[in-house]
Amino acid sequence: MFQLSIPGCVGTLRQYIDGQSLPGKNHDFSALGITPTDWTNFKVHTQANQLQVFINQQLVYKQVLTDDIGMVGGAQFAFEGLGEVRTLQFNDEAQVVDLLE
Repeated sequence: MFQLSIPGCVGTLRQYIDGQSLPGKNHDFSALGITPTDWTNFKVHTQANQLQVFINQQLVYKQVLTDDIGMVGGAQFAFEGLGEVRTLQFNDEAQVVDLLE
């Protein structure tokens, strides 16, 4: 699970990655601070036990995974205030599934 926030509040974030809970107070998640009034392209990519997170096509976080995270079980969005998701896709080598069409 990944959380994003406004730039001044990234210390309150908590990321859940590879079976671990990573608090923002102990990890630098400053790159996960976004401007909520701008559209944000958010991408999570995993391949060969490498996790990469991109915001607006820039790599902002990477980690080697110790366990296979398996298949994606779903996606969840929560907003404090107004928020909108414009597109949601799951991709693999064989197909692209657009979940909002």
